[in-house]
Amino acid sequence: MKTVFIFLLSGLSVLDAIAKDIPTLPESIKKEMQFLEGHWTFITEQNGEPKTGHYTARWASRGTCLLMTFRSDSDNSTGVSSWDAATNEIVENWFDPTAGRLELRYKVTSATEWEGTSKRVTMDGKISNGKLRIIKNGRNSFRYTEKTGGLTWEIDNKRILRPMNSQQSSIAELAAFIGVWEATSEKGTRRWTFEWSPEKDFINNQQTVLDTEGQQIWTINGSLGWDQGIGQITNWCVWGGGGKTTFFWKKLSQDMWESSTESAEKTWKFTAGSSKLRMIDSDGTETIFTKQ
Repeated sequence: MKTVFIFLLSGLSVLDAIAKDIPTLPESIKKEMQFLEGHWTFITEQNGEPKTGHYTARWASRGTCLLMTFRSDSDNSTGVSSWDAATNEIVENWFDPTAGRLELRYKVTSATEWEGTSKRVTMDGKISNGKLRIIKNGRNSFRYTEKTGGLTWEIDNKRILRPMNSQQSSIAELAAFIGVWEATSEKGTRRWTFEWSPEKDFINNQQTVLDTEGQQIWTINGSLGWDQGIGQITNWCVWGGGGKTTFFWKKLSQDMWESSTESAEKTWKFTAGSSKLRMIDSDGTETIFTKQ
């Protein structure tokens, strides 16, 4: 069992190292793609035929691409949106089990418009090419137009705005923590990742410590959420070895937070900036994490 455990830890470290080398999206492009994140309703006409449906887009782990769905009575499409650095294009690849495949490539042509090309491949292999255009009508609305072969799509999308409850409002204040942060010293590397749950009710987080050779020493997974019973933001955590720990968070100032153990014996103060995350523990030791 000890050998198996060491093997598993080694495997996790290798995967961690591989994930670290995944190229990140340019910040300007990620900001553009961020516009699509969320839940949308749509009204469309396909060759004059009206239909309504539901469109969603959410970030994959580490924010490397968007995972998307397009659903109506006649559509069941699933897609991935990513960045092609060679052509400087945002690329969406879609698949529908009855309609086939769709590839969309577009560039940001202005603050409100994206333009590009489309390529449809039906289930019998027929290929048709065309053009597309996306026009943003404010933060919560956009129109998609596509003409491919003999097919014309005009889709009007409206963002579904969910009322923010007290839990979401409190968690939203921690948005500055979202991202991957690392602190490196002569002892190794500490990596901390914060990412939203799909509904943005929680911030899932993981902290991993690696030695100087990249081998995992320990890891802990947690979820930051609002504990209604005690009226406080709580980070419920599970260690890699199976143990459980709970940390309580409170806001000290505009950009400073304090986390403490259940006994309040240990505390950590965090100051989150745009590129640096400063942590000071109850012993006065300071650690600076850099955003990756």
